[in-house]
Amino acid sequence: MMSFPDAVKKCFRDYLTFSGRSPRSEYWWFALFISAVMAVIGLVQWWADSANETTTALVFQAIFLLFWLVTLLPSLSVGVRRLHDIDRTGWWMLLGVPLIASDIMTFYAGQDAAFVFQIVGLICLLALLVFFVLKGSDGDNRFGSNPLRGGGGG
Repeated sequence: MMSFPDAVKKCFRDYLTFSGRSPRSEYWWFALFISAVMAVIGLVQWWADSANETTTALVFQAIFLLFWLVTLLPSLSVGVRRLHDIDRTGWWMLLGVPLIASDIMTFYAGQDAAFVFQIVGLICLLALLVFFVLKGSDGDNRFGSNPLRGGGGG
């Protein structure tokens, strides 16, 4: 199992590596890192908003957006490598598109128009969640060697 600091370092180091495999520990430690940082930034932004500290709130909103942009590619790449670990192609990451489409539709057309995309998006996200939780292939697969056996970056 990969440690928390090793997983975060590896995800940032391999941010453009969409080949190979990543174990569950690498994916979930990185997801925890992103969630924790975004939660802290969001809480400070919420506090600043509620205290009418407009400048502080805007600064933390910008920090939140910057952090999201910085972690976008590493998140996508570790997600693709995680799918490779269960012998699925990285194209399964496109299951997130309906949820993004629902956000865009909600913004432009309203909540009622986006309802179907939201339901489909949640079902697709649930499928991705199941994929990310599954144990990886025991031996080598078409995407490389088992990362837990030292041959593929674990």
